This record gives sequence, structure tokens and C-alpha cells, in this order.
Amino acid sequence: MAKKYLAATLPNGEVVTRTTDNNYTHISALLSNNTWGVYGFHTSAELAAKNLKTVISRANKWIANGYDNADYVIQETQVIAVYEIDHATFKSLQNSQVA
Repeated sequence: MAKKYLAATLPNGEVVTRTTDNNYTHISALLSNNTWGVYGFHTSAELAAKNLKTVISRANKWIANGYDNADYVIQETQVIAVYEIDHATFKSLQNSQVA
């Protein structure tokens, strides 16, 4: 199977990329400690939303158990669609993220 080059744009404008053989359609993204990050790539919006519920539940348990760390406080979550990009665009984005 040919590799696919996928991208998704986070709410802060950052573009995240991934190469894969899988049919990912969405990412689960979360804002924690004022930083957006990708928690996972998923094959449907429903699975991404389910994943975020699990993450929130775990974070709340850690906080309840005394882990007083800003990294465990989830400020916002979003399910974001991914889109396919060509190899040249993928390489360009990878190079811009390294700089």
C-alpha cells in the first residue's frame, strides 16, 4: 500500500503531519498548559471524540489523586479533520518544523 501524507491544522494555526498506510480521518487534539497538542490519529470523528473522553477522565483521576501538575489540566479539546497532502508539501512542512 502506498504511503499517505496527512496534515491537520490545530486551532493555533500549527500544522501537524504524519505519514501512514492507515485511513485516518481525524485527530484528537487538546489544549493543556496553554499548548495545543495531538493526542492521536483516528479512523473516524466518533473514535476521536471517544478518545478525548478517556483522556479527560484519566486527567481528572490524576488530579483527584494529588497530581497537582498544570500538564494534567485540560483546558479545551477538539476533534479536527485531517487532509491529504502531497510529498513535496509534507517535506516542506517537516523542514519548517525543524527550523
